[in-house]
Amino acid sequence: RCPGSDLDRAKKKKSHQNLCRMKKVLSIENLAVGYPQKSGALEILGNLDLCLFEGELVCFMGPNGIGKSTLMRTMAGLQAPLEGRVNIMDQNLKTMKSNEKARMISIVLTERILAGGLTALEAIQMGRYPYTGWNMRLKGKDQESIDRAVSLSGTKSLLNQQLYTLSDGQMQKVMIARALAQDTPIMILDEPTVHLDLDNRLEIMTLLKSLTRETQKAVLMATHELDLSLQMADKLWLAGLDKKIHTGIPEDLVLNGALDATFQMKGFDLKSGRVVHHPQPGKIIAMEGEGALYLWTKNAVERWGFSVQDDPDAPKIKVSGNEQEYYWELFTKEKVYKMHTMEALLNQLKP
Repeated sequence: RCPGSDLDRAKKKKSHQNLCRMKKVLSIENLAVGYPQKSGALEILGNLDLCLFEGELVCFMGPNGIGKSTLMRTMAGLQAPLEGRVNIMDQNLKTMKSNEKARMISIVLTERILAGGLTALEAIQMGRYPYTGWNMRLKGKDQESIDRAVSLSGTKSLLNQQLYTLSDGQMQKVMIARALAQDTPIMILDEPTVHLDLDNRLEIMTLLKSLTRETQKAVLMATHELDLSLQMADKLWLAGLDKKIHTGIPEDLVLNGALDATFQMKGFDLKSGRVVHHPQPGKIIAMEGEGALYLWTKNAVERWGFSVQDDPDAPKIKVSGNEQEYYWELFTKEKVYKMHTMEALLNQLKP
C-alpha cells in the first residue's frame, strides 16, 4: 500500500515494491481522520494509505483547512482516527503506551512555549522526558543526546538565553533541538517556518534537510513554502479537495499536473516556477546571451510587457560580461546603446 492510496496500484506495483525496499518507519492503512459528532463523524480526509521512510524530508502541502494538522495529530497519537490504523515500525500506534510513542515520534508545533522563564538549554533538556521521567535526572546518555541536538541545530550560542528573549527563528531552532534531544526516528513539524522571514525560512528548511541525511530520521512537515519544498523535499504529500493525499517526488507532481490541480494557482506557472507575464500588443524584443544574466534580463523585460522572440525586425538586446563586469547592448534601427545597469536598459526601452 505504499506510497499513496490515490495511485493505480496495478500500474504502479513494481515501483511500489522498489520504494518499500527502503526502511519504512511509519505507515497508515485505510485511515480516515476527522471529528466525531452527534449527527455522525465529520470526515476530513479518508481512505489513506501512506508511508514514511527513514532519511526522507517529506513536505505536506495543501490549502488552509484541508486537514493537514488533523492528519498529523492522528499520526502522532494525539487524536484517535475515525477508522484505519497507524503503524510505527509495524506496531499499531493504538496499542503503544504514551512513553513508547514519545520515544518514536517527536513533534514541533507553531505555538510558542508560554513558560518564557525557561532557558533554551532547559527547554532542550525537556526533550529527554520520555527517558528520565518526572524527576528529569539526566544521565550520561541523556547528556550525549542533548549535546548532539545542540550541535546539529546550531543552538549553542542560545543555551543561556531565556525563551522570551528569543526571536521566532531562534525559538524554532530551539524547539527543533528539543525534538532532536528526544532521539526519535520520526519528527513531525506543523508549519515550522510560518512566522519567519525568508532568511530564517531557508535556514530551517536547510537544517531539516541536513538532519535527514545526518541522522536518517524521517521528517514530515506541514508547510506552505511551495518554492522551497519544490527544491528541497524528497517527497511531497498533497492534500486536495477530493479528500485524498497525492504523493511523489516534487518533479513528478509538477509534470503530471498534481500540483496545479491542488493549488489552482492563477498567474503562476508551476512547470517553470515563474510568474506568468502577459505581453502587451506590439511589444516584441529579441535577445542574445546566456547564463543567469540572460535569465534575469529576460525576466525584467517580460515584466515590462515585452514578448521575447527571435524576430529579425525587432530591437535586440545582447547580454555580455562576467561576474566582475557586465553590460547590455540594445540594437535598434537607428542606434546601438550600451548600458551598465538593467535599470538603464529598461529606461531606454520606455516608449
